[in-house]
Amino acid sequence: MMAESAPELVAPYVEPLARLIEHRATRHRWEAVHALSLVTSLVPDEIAELLPRLHDRLIIDKSVIVRDYATDIIANYAGTSPEAATVAFPILREMLTLWSGKQARHALEGLALVARQRPEPCIEIVSLAQAAAADRLKVVQRVARRIVREFGAP
Repeated sequence: MMAESAPELVAPYVEPLARLIEHRATRHRWEAVHALSLVTSLVPDEIAELLPRLHDRLIIDKSVIVRDYATDIIANYAGTSPEAATVAFPILREMLTLWSGKQARHALEGLALVARQRPEPCIEIVSLAQAAAADRLKVVQRVARRIVREFGAP
């Protein structure tokens, strides 16, 4: 996919990709959110406008892949500025438990980006990571432990 190798060539097409977020074909939705996740840092203002629609996708979409990439978009957006981190934080926190925590790893990665942008929620993020360190999935445990090491008290 071109977005992986040359995201700057795909960034001008955010609007047509955004129209596919609600497409009835799952493949169209996940290709769109995948491409958007790769260009998020290049077009944070356009992504900011998509956040309500992405949040809706996270709540209603039955596709794990769509939800994974939608969470990645919000995580990547969080890393673009302190303001973006503030907006993304509650959504990422919600994704830790929504859908039985299936997007927990993606959400934790995003929460680490929030913590790098804004120190205020670090205590809560570390607390969330400590709880996630007991997750049944090793990949979630690894990310959670990394967050505790990086942002927890010495």
